[in-house]
Amino acid sequence: MTPYRPPPPTSYRLPSMYGRAAVGMLLAVPYLLLYLGIPFAGLTYFESKGLPLPYPIDTLLGFGLALTALAVARYVTKPTRAFGPVSIVHAGVMLAYLLWLAANSTLTVSLAGGTFTLTYGMIFLAAAFAPLLGLAAALATTVEDAARPAERYPFDFPA
Repeated sequence: MTPYRPPPPTSYRLPSMYGRAAVGMLLAVPYLLLYLGIPFAGLTYFESKGLPLPYPIDTLLGFGLALTALAVARYVTKPTRAFGPVSIVHAGVMLAYLLWLAANSTLTVSLAGGTFTLTYGMIFLAAAFAPLLGLAAALATTVEDAARPAERYPFDFPA
């Protein structure tokens, strides 16, 4: 049995850099809704009900913009060796974001007879498992891209 040999990299249909950048800018819209729109809508809703959450708007804005920029950068750099390192940074920032949310996830409500405290950080800690898997996959992709360049091309960009 002969080992698999991928076709030469010149035979793949890699999208142009301008095309990837244009699609990346279109993808930025749903990412902005996911990373900024939903958190701001949630904060606004809960604050309108008299439940102030302990998340500063400027920190949410910073994480949201960073995650959006990194998600777009991941898409744009996919056919290059930079995809793995950008994916590592994206997963790391997402992990930091979820851990920050978990650390600040305590809601205290004052009632007539006392206070009620709700801690919901375990939700974010459970969600942090996904970026950990993404970080492992990004590390593996970086190592594989360094060892065998263009090996992902037949699967990501078939000829």
